[in-house]
Amino acid sequence: MATHLVDEILMEILVRLPVRSLCKFKCVSKYWRTLISDSYFKMMHLNRGKNDPNSQKLLVSQWFPQDERIFIHCLNLLPSSAAQPVGNVRGLDFPSIYRPCRVYLACCFDGLAVMVINDNIDVRRNRYLLWNPSTGE
Repeated sequence: MATHLVDEILMEILVRLPVRSLCKFKCVSKYWRTLISDSYFKMMHLNRGKNDPNSQKLLVSQWFPQDERIFIHCLNLLPSSAAQPVGNVRGLDFPSIYRPCRVYLACCFDGLAVMVINDNIDVRRNRYLLWNPSTGE
């Protein structure tokens, strides 16, 4: 009984943490790795994020042709953050192996983004990238 209560409390704490922290906490013990990797835990974490208005984000891309780089910024959609200047938002690492000419967000679902990339070599040929902005993978 006591062990079950401790497990529930641990799960309630962990389910509130960001994905990057959870990835790090998999190294704490085999038990934590098993718990965090469990499909039920993943579903709870995802549903909590979907229902939390504080976790709603907007991805904005910014292209710098002189550097041939794209920066993806993650903006909070809270009314209190509306006055937040763009310079203070967190830039996300964009995993580009191409020299992108244009990047489009095709769709988002359950925290994953499908990006359409046109490169400078052949702008008629699209490449698709499944990307998790939370982990940068």
